[in-house]
Amino acid sequence: MIVFFAFFGLSLQKKSAVAGFNDCIASVSLVTQNKSVECGGFVSGNVLFTVAHLFSYADLYNCSSADTVRSSYFNIPDGLFISVNGNMLKGSYVYIDIPTDTALIFLVGYSYPEILCSETQNLRSSFFAPAGTDDSYLEINCSGTVYCEGNKLISLDFTARKGLSGYPVFDDSGYVNAIICSYDKITGNTYAVPAETLRYVLNNALGSLYTNMFL
Repeated sequence: MIVFFAFFGLSLQKKSAVAGFNDCIASVSLVTQNKSVECGGFVSGNVLFTVAHLFSYADLYNCSSADTVRSSYFNIPDGLFISVNGNMLKGSYVYIDIPTDTALIFLVGYSYPEILCSETQNLRSSFFAPAGTDDSYLEINCSGTVYCEGNKLISLDFTARKGLSGYPVFDDSGYVNAIICSYDKITGNTYAVPAETLRYVLNNALGSLYTNMFL
């Protein structure tokens, strides 16, 4: 009986930890003349983390402030819509890192709880990942890491539905450990950009911003 209630209490704690951060999960869409792309993301502090391939159809050269071969800042393109918990947010500029498939949208006038995992930890055996584009999350298994063109990705034993790129993957403490970026058509496994890569891109973005503004 004690074991049962201990397990039940832990299960409720896990569910509430994830549910508590639903207000920080974002829906992001980019509408151009030729294509409409929808992805997800999450907000930590004043930065929205999502995938770079969201901007594949945007004309970045019209609003770019640097070379777009690898990474750059650029102004918010027309047709970009950001929604968090039903509220439309405004961004000031975007930083993309193409090799890691990571994009950061810096927000204007918003500050959310810091939910990006701040330390590189031993890889957990399970995570919470989105079941669909609603608020439901599944506890799924992690099958380790893979490297794609030199970039580390977390491999998850489930097949993400279309449109889930950019959505966060939580640990049982409610912190984001990765964002979904792709899946393997052969194995059905889903791949996610780990938090350590997201922090790396964020540090590069802040360093680039400082250089452009003050040097």
